[in-house]
This record gives sequence, C-alpha cells and structure tokens, in this order.
Amino acid sequence: MIRQGTAVMLALALGAATADAQNRAACDFNSDGSATINTASSAIGQFNATTDRAEQIKHVQTALKALTAPDARSDTTLRQYMLGQALVAYSMIEEAPLITTQGELGYATDPDREINVILAADSALDRVVAAKPCAEEQAAQFRQIGLARVMNVAVNEINAGNMAAAGSLAEAAIAIDPELAPAYQILGNVAVNERDYDKAFVSFEKAAEYAAKDEVYADIRDAVLLNLAVLAQNQAESMPPGAEQTAMANKAAGYFREHLENAPDDATARTGLARSLQLAGDTAAVAGIYAEMAGNPDRYDTSQLIDAGVSAINDSRYEEAVKLLEGAYRKAPYSRDVAFALSIAYSHNSQFQEMLPVTHRLIELDPSNPDNYMILSQGYQGMVETGDRNQQRAYGDSLIRAQQTAARMTTKVTFRGIATDGSARSLEGDIENLTEAPKAYTLNFQLLDNEGNVVGNEQVSVPEVAAMGSSTFSVPMRNPAAVAYKYTLVE
Repeated sequence: MIRQGTAVMLALALGAATADAQNRAACDFNSDGSATINTASSAIGQFNATTDRAEQIKHVQTALKALTAPDARSDTTLRQYMLGQALVAYSMIEEAPLITTQGELGYATDPDREINVILAADSALDRVVAAKPCAEEQAAQFRQIGLARVMNVAVNEINAGNMAAAGSLAEAAIAIDPELAPAYQILGNVAVNERDYDKAFVSFEKAAEYAAKDEVYADIRDAVLLNLAVLAQNQAESMPPGAEQTAMANKAAGYFREHLENAPDDATARTGLARSLQLAGDTAAVAGIYAEMAGNPDRYDTSQLIDAGVSAINDSRYEEAVKLLEGAYRKAPYSRDVAFALSIAYSHNSQFQEMLPVTHRLIELDPSNPDNYMILSQGYQGMVETGDRNQQRAYGDSLIRAQQTAARMTTKVTFRGIATDGSARSLEGDIENLTEAPKAYTLNFQLLDNEGNVVGNEQVSVPEVAAMGSSTFSVPMRNPAAVAYKYTLVE
C-alpha cells in the first residue's frame, strides 16, 4: 500500500509565511522585491487558503504564468525555488493530470508543449540545490510530497488496468529517487501483467532491497518477497530436474521463509514453501511443514487447509494430505470441495474404508457429476482388493453400479467456487449437456450452514443448452450463514 497522509499535504506550506520564511532564512532566500516573486508568492498563498479545486488551479496558473514569463525579472535561483513549489502544489490538486501541457499549467511560453509535472518540479529543485546546497533538505521534502502523489496515481492506474500509464509514472518516480521501493513494486506488477517475468523478478528484488532500508515500507517488502517466492517457484516448476531447478527452488524457499517470518500463519506461503522444498529434494523439511499444519488445524481456516491438502496430493504426499484434509473436514463437514479432496486423498493413501462415507457425502451434496461416481467406484475397487473377503461380492456389485451410474449420466454439473461482490456472494458453476439434443435445466439448491442445516433455498433455471454444449449458472447466497450447499437437478 502506498502511504500518503493528509497531514503531509497540509504541512506543505507552499509560499505560506511560516515554512517559506524558514526555508529562505536557512538558505538566504530573501524576496528580491520583484513583481514576479511577489505575484507568485501571493498566488501560492491564496492556493493554500482554499480547498476549491477550480480556485486552486487558477492560483497555481497565476503563479506559473508569472514565473515563466519571458520578461520576468527576479533572482534565477529564487524563481526556480518558487517554480518547484508551484509545480508540487499543482500535483496535489485532486485529479490533476501529472502529464499535461504547459498551457494547462498556465505557462507563459510554449503552451502546447507536453510536461511531466513531477519531473519539471524536480528539475527546478535540482537547480536550486546546485546553486545553494543548503537547500537540499527543503528540496527533498518537496520531492517526497510529489513522489507520494505520483505513487498514488500510479496505483490508481494499475487498479484501472492502465498498466502503461502506471509504468511510466513509476519510471518517472525512479528518475527522481532511484531507491523508491513502491515504484519498483509497481514496475514489477506491470511486468507480471505483461508476462515479462525476468523484468518482474529484477523489479521486485530492487523493491525488496530498498524497502528493507525504511520501516515505512515494511508491508511492501513483505508483499514483494511473496511475489518473488511465487515467481521463483514457477520458474523452478518449468525447469527440468537438475542443479538449476534445485537452485531456483531453494531461492524460492528462501523468499517464502523471509515472508513467513512476518506472516507465520500464511498457509498459502507455507504450501508454497513445501512445494519449493519438494522440488529442491528436502523431503524432511516438507514433512515438517505439513505436520505442523495438520497438528495445529485451528490456526488455519478451511480454505487454507484445503489448499495445503491439495498441494500435498500434487506432491504425492498422501499421508500428509489425508491429515490436512481431515482437519478441513472436521471444520466443514458439508463442504463439497472438502469432501471431494479428502476422497481423492483417501483413495491415493489406500484408506478405502474411511473413504466410502466421505464419498457418499460428496454424492449427496453433488449428485450430478459423473466424476464423483467414478471416485466412489475407486473406493469399492479398493474394498474388493483389501476388505473383508465375505463382503467382496457386495463391494463388487457396488463398484459396478457406481460405474454404470457414471456412464448413464446425461448431464455434468461442476462448480467454480463462491464469488463475492462487496457483501453479495454467489455460487458459480457450469452445466454440461452430454446428449445429442438441446436441453434446458432447473437446479434446486438448498443452502446449508456449517452444521448441515438448511438456511436458504434457491432455484436456478438454465435455458436451452446446445447438444454436447455447456452453459454457466449463478446461485445467490443471500444468507450470510450459508457456507455449503446441495442440489437436485431437474431436466
């Protein structure tokens, strides 16, 4: 998050008597009595006295017109000092464009010439410091105020999807302060958006390096460390096994560990660390990470335990996956996603007796997905091979029925998750027509609380779905207590 406080803005005494007098006294900036300086000082004073945007623009334009007039008569250093202040003042006006034309700023010359307000202010302040080195502190204060404005605008541009504009602003900020951590963070985010991961890596590394020098940027450092960890892990995943992959995986693990020093309960980072260590061949450390999470499930929410469990499955660490997902199942026994993942984990870990009731719960919640019946058939296949010999025939019959049910299904319902929009939530899914003829569907949902009690009912109609085609659906979850669901399908 880029920090910019109102107090900082108000402390900017652009031309006001107290701060201006202090600055001039410190570096002998005495008014030369010229009309140029008197007009500019008066205009900036009036800028400070109003909060009306139009009035602020008018007063800054008056100051800049006086300071840039070809026939202006004043001390050059003093005029540059006032020019820098006036440009910083303009940059603080709400929604003032930071790249504009000299005419829009009120310049007396070259009205159509493009100007970067912050860079122009920086150039003016550079000239002041070159002539009077004792003004360095005052110039730095003005630069920081301008840079805070640049960073806030750049963040807004990113949020609006204007990556090129955000990148240009960040580069301009770095031209002024080559160690500005937030600017490198923005460049890294822009590079990720452009899929230029090498550039993103360099930018995030610089952001982390420079953020470490200032506690104000502790949150930025933490965020970019996580970004670096994910980038390094992704690179390691894409490499063939060998020394280079091991080195990159260890690099990712190092970044994850640094991040976890400040966020020890970040389960996503812990699973990322486990995956990186798995790639690096440190299996003992991986087991320790999953064991800690499984042994302390109350420290993590259901989604974090699911993510860790699925990651363990992907790493073929099925025993750890079972423990993690059993923790999730105890927390959310009516979650379709938990039941699905735990069924997979039990199957891989050959715990077929434990698997069957969980998979039956899955089908109770999500009855119109043939994949669920195939998972159930795996459980019965396992019981045929490992269960009570006296029950083998019954298990075999159940295996066949599950496979036949999956094969006969003409519709497949899948879920993408719960989407949020402010306080509103909706369950998003897809329905696939597996037949050769168009069909319409109705889905009747019961929304459940964490104990399986019905806390809402919703009916969703899906218009005609093309043969062998699919369509999306959305189910509003109006009751905040609704955390799970089950449904029936009407064709």
